[in-house]
Amino acid sequence: MGRLIEFQPGPTERLTISVGDVLLVGAAGVVVQSGAEAVEVVGPLLPGVVGDNGRVLAPAGAPNTLLIVARKVGKAVLAFKTGAPYRSVETATLDLDIVA
Repeated sequence: MGRLIEFQPGPTERLTISVGDVLLVGAAGVVVQSGAEAVEVVGPLLPGVVGDNGRVLAPAGAPNTLLIVARKVGKAVLAFKTGAPYRSVETATLDLDIVA
């Protein structure tokens, strides 16, 4: 069974996850530098909640959430873009190992 894993990018990191796991990442964008066949990127997305009246509420502003789905065994290198889109954008690299 896959897991939903919250991940905040930092300096270069390494992470091992399993096929079917989903990373919930606080970042405005991502570049898959290698291993695109092993991961699927969904987003960027704006967070939202369902209000008492059944309507979806979302904040104004730029998207700041990504989903990274581990699709098959392999390795991927992801460069996350963090920070304000029109101010100082930083890049954090993640070496991702995907196991069965």
